[in-house]
Amino acid sequence: MACFDAKESIGRAIRSALEQHWSPLEVVVVDDASGDRSAERVRAIAAQDPRVRLVVHPHNRGVGAARNTILEHARGEFIAFFDDDDVSSPDRLRRQWERIHDYERATGAELVLCHTARSIRLPGPHARATLEPALGADITPAPSGEAVIELILLGRPVAAAGSAATCSQMARRRVYEAVGGFDGCLRRSEDTDLNMRAAAAGAHFPGVGEALVRQNITPTHDKASTAEHDNFLRLLDKHRCLLEERKAYRFTCRWVAMKFALRQRRLAAACGHALVLSGTRPIATLRRIAWSLPNWGRQRAVLRALGAAE
Repeated sequence: MACFDAKESIGRAIRSALEQHWSPLEVVVVDDASGDRSAERVRAIAAQDPRVRLVVHPHNRGVGAARNTILEHARGEFIAFFDDDDVSSPDRLRRQWERIHDYERATGAELVLCHTARSIRLPGPHARATLEPALGADITPAPSGEAVIELILLGRPVAAAGSAATCSQMARRRVYEAVGGFDGCLRRSEDTDLNMRAAAAGAHFPGVGEALVRQNITPTHDKASTAEHDNFLRLLDKHRCLLEERKAYRFTCRWVAMKFALRQRRLAAACGHALVLSGTRPIATLRRIAWSLPNWGRQRAVLRALGAAE
């Protein structure tokens, strides 16, 4: 569990981990130089329960680096990531372990990352929970390799399409070792980057269809659209060769710029990007629009709620 300025929610999140129907269990919390009393709260819990261990970064390094520190200190064969403001069902670990074990036995896959569906609670007094499906939920074989790369980079649909967020992720330690852990330079999109590299290594992404994680979205600086946009551009640049192989680098960068302009309500700029896209790559533009439509309503609700962060 990576923790940053979460004094109001960290206790609840740790209890959620400790109440898992699984043994033996350890909870490794990495405090990323919080400015509030988060570390003190974790330290108090650890004093009462030896299953909890706290590691404190002297300087803020970002969530990717914090998750790498978790990987360095975790001792288990399986690693599941929890967020500092989320709550997981008590049977989450057991259900994900069973899914991974059954999938490995059925397919012989060596690299398997399992995610669960999530119930997302947006900020605001009138916000309702929305369901975020998991990638590869309840199907065998699940999306893997090239199909996952094109889903992430190009939006191309796959069977049982869905999210693969780290807050609902579980995998064997060897999976993280095989891909070299998270990119510590990315403060956002670090989960997308890890999934990209895992897919390039041939990983499979079987998921659990039931929402075993209740995610509470809090509008922080790193979740603001400017920060997310900048980090996603870094991700595209990092994987530029994969996009250029598909003759899609410039198209994807402009598509992202159009979405960013829409998010900031700069309609003239968004229309300008849309005109260029439709004029230079009309078929690709129509195809990308068609692929995006099923998720548009849910994404719009999330973006509207997170607008307060800016």
